Amino acid sequence: MKEKHISQLFERYYSDLILYGLGLTKNQKIAEELVSDAFYKLLLNIESVELNRCKFWLMRVMKNSYIDRFRKDRKLTFYDEADRLPAHEVNGLEEVLQEERRRELMEAIQQLPGIYGEVMILYYFLELDGKEIASYLRLTAGQVRTRLYRGRLLLKERLEGNGKKGV
Repeated sequence: MKEKHISQLFERYYSDLILYGLGLTKNQKIAEELVSDAFYKLLLNIESVELNRCKFWLMRVMKNSYIDRFRKDRKLTFYDEADRLPAHEVNGLEEVLQEERRRELMEAIQQLPGIYGEVMILYYFLELDGKEIASYLRLTAGQVRTRLYRGRLLLKERLEGNGKKGV
């Protein structure tokens, strides 16, 4: 029974957790390791984790694991081009353009200071609302709004500085 739940949770949350891991590490391999470690810890603690809060629990485990790793190896913030997500095979010009915009946006967000980038990834890519982000990051709703606002300003500056218009 336990393995069935883990499998279903893995299928449901894997994509979101990889995105979150990439936002933290900017490294595909390390993001995958963080997701794998989080699910392993979930397997060990499945009885004590509330299923309706499981996604947040997994994200917290990933962040704590990343912080532990980062303390051991300060070089985790750098990544190789080869570690990026592979481009998805898509049909149609519009889908290709949307994917390219999304990739550029993710790269720009990853260049923001951590306090802004993490909130923006949670909000725009994982589609959490401000209340969920505040609860997860243990911030007030006002702090989340402030970080989103300042992150958007920084993001706009970076995108316009690269010759790109519009966020």
